[in-house]
Amino acid sequence: MAAADTPVFESLTRPPATKLLTTNIPAPTNLYVTANDFLRVVSQTTNQTQPFNVTYKLLLADGGAIAIESTLVVNPTDGSLQTKDIPLAEGFLLSASVFPAQGGTSFRGTCFVSLQLGTGSNVAPQSLQTLGQDYISSSYGISWPGAPIRSSLEGPGIVQNAVTANPGAGNDFAIVLPAGQRWKLMNLWATLTTNVTVANRLVAFGLKLGLNFQWLHQMPFFQTASQAFTYSYGPGLQTDAGIVADNSLASPNPTIMSHTVGNTSLQSSTSGLQAGDAWTNIISWWEQWIEN
Repeated sequence: MAAADTPVFESLTRPPATKLLTTNIPAPTNLYVTANDFLRVVSQTTNQTQPFNVTYKLLLADGGAIAIESTLVVNPTDGSLQTKDIPLAEGFLLSASVFPAQGGTSFRGTCFVSLQLGTGSNVAPQSLQTLGQDYISSSYGISWPGAPIRSSLEGPGIVQNAVTANPGAGNDFAIVLPAGQRWKLMNLWATLTTNVTVANRLVAFGLKLGLNFQWLHQMPFFQTASQAFTYSYGPGLQTDAGIVADNSLASPNPTIMSHTVGNTSLQSSTSGLQAGDAWTNIISWWEQWIEN
């Protein structure tokens, strides 16, 4: 089609500065935005600190100049969902990016960002489309065009130790899942030291939902008085059949804790536990994701 026959691009609210497609100059992108539109940044950060900059380039309808704007976002590290709306002017959106700022210490799995295009008033805003979403870290971010659109549960999570305080004598321990996260157990080990009271203690580990155990997995032998045994529990282990100082118990299925089913925790359940018995040195390693 000849250039003279090509329809003329006209803004509804501003006088034309560049007659796109009338002199064989194509539109720079297919994403035209108005003054009612905005960039919406939905993000979560957990365990680590990761401020980031949201930057965009916009070919303005008024005058044809390119505007470049950048906004710093600093989230709390408690995993809470944060939303930031960045207003736009009318024109062609050329690019948008989320990149880490100085001072970040995060790794993949600790800061998840969804970059969206929204529209509407402050009273009733709504998202139009997702431009990109993925984890960012202190080393890399995401940018549109070309940004991936991934779930926060897609791909490998971050491997971290869940610090668990000793529960005190006569009590079992519990590893509680923080809100907004999903954890998959890699390995757990802890030491049970029994007092002089003559009794058989039978150690078990189980997943608890609210106040009720969903399943319990028991060691195949007892621990008696005046002994200090270390127990290891996780996938791929070989269950010990005899009484030794270091014992292992293979989990029959992957142990996954998720808030989609409610408040969950991995706990010990020790039958015959005495008032002077103590669980100590509780260490567990998990693959962790943000769950949104």
